[in-house]
Amino acid sequence: MRSQNKKFKSLRGIGTVRQVSGNWQVQLPVEGKTEVFEFAAAEAPPGARPGKWQVNISARGDRWQGISPITGSFKVEFVKFVGRGKPGEPPKPIYDPGGPKQGPNGEFNADPSFSMMAVYRIVDGPNKGMEIIHFLAYIYEEDDTDGQAMHYGTKTQNDKVEQFESAWGLTAKDKLPFSDNLLPTLQALFLKRSNTAEVVLVDGKVKGFAGDEDAEDELVEVKPARKSRK
Repeated sequence: MRSQNKKFKSLRGIGTVRQVSGNWQVQLPVEGKTEVFEFAAAEAPPGARPGKWQVNISARGDRWQGISPITGSFKVEFVKFVGRGKPGEPPKPIYDPGGPKQGPNGEFNADPSFSMMAVYRIVDGPNKGMEIIHFLAYIYEEDDTDGQAMHYGTKTQNDKVEQFESAWGLTAKDKLPFSDNLLPTLQALFLKRSNTAEVVLVDGKVKGFAGDEDAEDELVEVKPARKSRK
């Protein structure tokens, strides 16, 4: 049976995908144990096939939202932003109220924040059609001098958002008047520019784009380790 545990947040991680009697079975580690989700053939996301993949499943466990490679570099196109609004509504930033969080060094108290979630589609190779989700901090505020949008995050956040904007065609010449929700404007611009970019994945997560030395170094480090286990 497909899990319907409503305490789950949206589920993302490295899972095992199988075909069973024409349907799909996804095994995914959740809170220290393996959960099994079953879907009809028509419910599979684009590019689905058996193997180990990064998978995304809805919080209720009733929708298989995505499948993508775990590690490597892939040529992609921008598809859209997604958020937690109602279907058909414009995309909007995702709000996190903060509070106690569990980190690698134990519990800490996080400040309230906003994030954005971009969807890319692989455009060539054996994984063509699969979609990749990219999470980024939403760090826009108004520049008091000219009313344009500016970044206000940490240096790392600013660097990653600037790299993201550049990959999808936003340039220093573009005017970006500030508003409470810039995602519809950015989405329209990115789709109009119709760029492709090479994205770097490590352990199922977007680490950056081709040319990002830190992301490419992580990719180089993880590949020999995977080969040595064969």
